[in-house]
Amino acid sequence: MRGRFGKHLLAATLRGSAQKNLMQAHLNELSTYGLLRDMRQDDILLYIDALLAARCLQVSPGEYPTISITELGGRVMRERERVELPLPLSSGQSSANSPVPDSGAPGKPGTPSKTIEETYVLYREGLSLEEIARQRKYTRATIESHLVDCVRAGFSVEVSRFVPDTDGALIERAITEHGTQKLKPIHDSLPDSITYNMIRFVIADRRRLRKAANWLPDKAC
Repeated sequence: MRGRFGKHLLAATLRGSAQKNLMQAHLNELSTYGLLRDMRQDDILLYIDALLAARCLQVSPGEYPTISITELGGRVMRERERVELPLPLSSGQSSANSPVPDSGAPGKPGTPSKTIEETYVLYREGLSLEEIARQRKYTRATIESHLVDCVRAGFSVEVSRFVPDTDGALIERAITEHGTQKLKPIHDSLPDSITYNMIRFVIADRRRLRKAANWLPDKAC
């Protein structure tokens, strides 16, 4: 597709859609047209988002962002390199169509897994996401998901390090409009540059702050 189309048309092509703009662009003539016809459009989009997070695909800037393959993605496609995809359905993460798990009470965090605790220790040491990912041999998106779980558990995580204020404001507005029961409507209403993990960070932080307020003694209110 030579990087000329957005992710929704990419997913539609893989699924074998007969929509008009796809046919007009002759995408039905590609050898990969309908290759994933047994999958739902939403599930294909989850894989595309995971490939974006793993830096195998990239999104162009501008009003009409398009998807193209990166050098890393080319190596993976030719099976010269392997990556771990941070899919929402994997352990410790929420499906885009599932409710976001609630967190424990502030000051009384839950018990994250050992691997998440190891990520948190490195975060507290001041390492960047890239440094943590390199040291732990995970993708950046997987490290982000570890830290989202830490926020849910009530640990001290500076969410603004991972969600710029401008993106946070957009996410907040989308949450006001769509609620937090499902992530996909929120994600679909936002620019492609905003990932599921960024949305999870904001939702987890909102719940942490709300629980912190509820746990304040009466005299502090």
